Amino acid sequence: MEPFKSCDKRLVLSVVDSGSTGTTATKAFIQSYNNMTTRPHIIVGTARSAAAMPTAVVSGIYDVPMITYWATSAKLDDMGEYPRFMRTIPTDDAVSFSVIQYWKGLGYKHAAMMFINDAYGEAYKESLVKHGAAEGIAVTAFPFNLEDDAGIHKSVDKMKESGVNIVMVVAFTKGFKKIAEYATKVGMMGKGKMWCFGDAVISSDFDGLSSAAKQAVHGSIRIVAAGALDGNAAWDGMMTKLKTTTASSFNPHYPSYFKVGKTEEAEFAAAIDVKSGHLRDIGTYVEKRVGGGVCVCV
Repeated sequence: MEPFKSCDKRLVLSVVDSGSTGTTATKAFIQSYNNMTTRPHIIVGTARSAAAMPTAVVSGIYDVPMITYWATSAKLDDMGEYPRFMRTIPTDDAVSFSVIQYWKGLGYKHAAMMFINDAYGEAYKESLVKHGAAEGIAVTAFPFNLEDDAGIHKSVDKMKESGVNIVMVVAFTKGFKKIAEYATKVGMMGKGKMWCFGDAVISSDFDGLSSAAKQAVHGSIRIVAAGALDGNAAWDGMMTKLKTTTASSFNPHYPSYFKVGKTEEAEFAAAIDVKSGHLRDIGTYVEKRVGGGVCVCV
């Protein structure tokens, strides 16, 4: 953006691979923290909830804020366990609630769920079952491990035997494909069935299915969180607050070398345009645990 080319503030980034696992991510953080040249003031990531949970515990102990863009497990809302954790996306609990409300509106009373057997999937399952019970909808859950094809087949077979026609799937690309292909093969997916997918399944995943599975998945739905919409209370509230934000809102929290001056304050105010596609892209989600902000050069 042209107004910010003269900005004298710089953020130095160190990129590490979380490996999408708690052990790898936590080890990477500790190594970075113990190196004075790479010790982070804030962590962006990790993406997976399974990696974020243990990392957030350790970063909280060291008083290092952690903000993630994709870790959606509701368990991360625990302020006592994860005191410095923040995120820019709603939790799975909100999506689970929406799924149940959708099923309730259609009059469904029984449903099944297949979920990846890790911290992310387990928390998602707990939310769906909890909200289902509150609305009188019985949700039978089946965990699966990505490399256990026999286990995936067994779970799909059990769902078919139970006679359930409503299924929620919490899986990533490979797991989704395995489930969809086998469910199509045994007639568990297709006409007369309602399949729902979480946000871990992305649009391009459907392109990787066989012709038969693509046909069978027609009519399925994907329920995800949406933000940056006019009329959304959280988005409108953030825009209102940003318009009145001044340097004094940020400077008490910044080190001396990062204080905001009058020039940066004016540039920040000029950049707050409600119609800005740039702002909508970077500020799509507003969630109650997001407490961080940068009023420097945006």
